[in-house]
Amino acid sequence: MRTIKSVVEYQESTDEGGTKTIYFRNLHETECEKANYLECIEKKVPGYTEAKLEAIEKTFGVIILETTHNATPQEIYEYYKERWSIETFYDYLKHQMDFNALGVQDWAELQGLAFMMLLATLINGAISERLKQSSLAGIYMPEVMLTASSVKAIKRNEAWAIENASKSERDIFDALEVPIGSELIPSNSWFPT
Repeated sequence: MRTIKSVVEYQESTDEGGTKTIYFRNLHETECEKANYLECIEKKVPGYTEAKLEAIEKTFGVIILETTHNATPQEIYEYYKERWSIETFYDYLKHQMDFNALGVQDWAELQGLAFMMLLATLINGAISERLKQSSLAGIYMPEVMLTASSVKAIKRNEAWAIENASKSERDIFDALEVPIGSELIPSNSWFPT
């Protein structure tokens, strides 16, 4: 495991009420986002153009925080980075899973739903981490989830088997170190047969 030391530039301003607005720009993230955007242009991904790059490049690696916390910009940035996984979880619940749209009113149902949402988020996070370490370049989480949902396991003659896995589906599962063969062998004795 290697650690990348990022250079973070910042500008700070404080209003009359004591609220600080801090503009951070992580130069390492800026370069990574630009490289990713250029790769999408090269692959001719719809919506990625040189003209748009010029317009949005100034937002790459930028975080703007508002706080009343009495700390240095460096400390505030570190707090933010430590809490990033929590922010990502809430963003995932609100925007990707659309938790609020479910309209659950019963307390017990809400607790069960919250547990299922947490479980789904843990699975999503585990896949995302494996994806970062995989050999696949330029593949995004929605594509992985869509591909994973299309793979079906069918029980025949007391054995579970994958019947419709294409080469691209097998490639994704192999890159995520989740081998899928023609027959699934349970790793635990409690697995239903």
